[in-house]
Amino acid sequence: MTEKKIYFCFTFKLLITFICLFFISCVTHVHETPVVSNAEVITDYENMNNITYYRRDTTDLKGDLYLPKGKGPFPAVLLIHGGSWSGGKREYNNFIARKLAKRGYAVFNISYSFVPKYIFPTSIEDCEKALKFLKEKALEYNIDSKRLAVWGYSAGAHMAALVGTRSASNGRSDIKAVVAGSGPYDFTFAVDSQPIIDFLGTTYQNNQELYHTASPVFQVNKNTPPMFLYHGTWDTTVSPEHTKRMQAALEKKKIPHEVYLVNGVGHITLFVFGFGAEKNAIHFLDRHMKIEN
Repeated sequence: MTEKKIYFCFTFKLLITFICLFFISCVTHVHETPVVSNAEVITDYENMNNITYYRRDTTDLKGDLYLPKGKGPFPAVLLIHGGSWSGGKREYNNFIARKLAKRGYAVFNISYSFVPKYIFPTSIEDCEKALKFLKEKALEYNIDSKRLAVWGYSAGAHMAALVGTRSASNGRSDIKAVVAGSGPYDFTFAVDSQPIIDFLGTTYQNNQELYHTASPVFQVNKNTPPMFLYHGTWDTTVSPEHTKRMQAALEKKKIPHEVYLVNGVGHITLFVFGFGAEKNAIHFLDRHMKIEN
């Protein structure tokens, strides 16, 4: 590598570092308890890829399982990728899965059924099938079936939040926490959104009740698990207003929650760079899943 290239790479990395530090300093973090700088636990783990958790029609729905090595049983996190309910890959979430596995969580990073072939509530049911799979395989995979969490981003955040609220609607849930980043939680706020229309298979004018049923903000109840919400304030793909409305719904029912807003950051930028969101989300999981250093 030439001296000019070395200088360019160094300058570029330095610039990125300063940008990240700037945005971290512009974070609004509303949390339930003071954030403690915990010493990180580094756990070795193994991968088991392309595990079929459910067969829908003629399609095997698969996920990649990250299993910490050690005594266990380990708490587990279901990871749901984004993509407007119509695309995306579970591999997008690999970096989050690795962070969680190193922290001592079993992680199931899944794929699910897409629009337009499958509309609501199919993908939500897929996620619930994945959770059922984890429970049924708990002994085999050394998983604590009573300590489960769900984590998603964008459309995945919507599904994570809705799975969390649905699981709690009929009483106590084994889902102990939900992490949701930049998700659309109130469909009535975005009735003209084509991805939402495609996901529901109808318009708001034709089926207002369905828009309420599919919106996590209207499904929050007294048994809803604690939630960690994060969002960029410059998000033009999914308005931060969704997170504000979800926050209000959680506050109304007195559900423990944290909100982590990164000022001046958009939808993809937050997902790629994180700006401390994943670290704080993991600490949130630690508290509610009872992970100790």
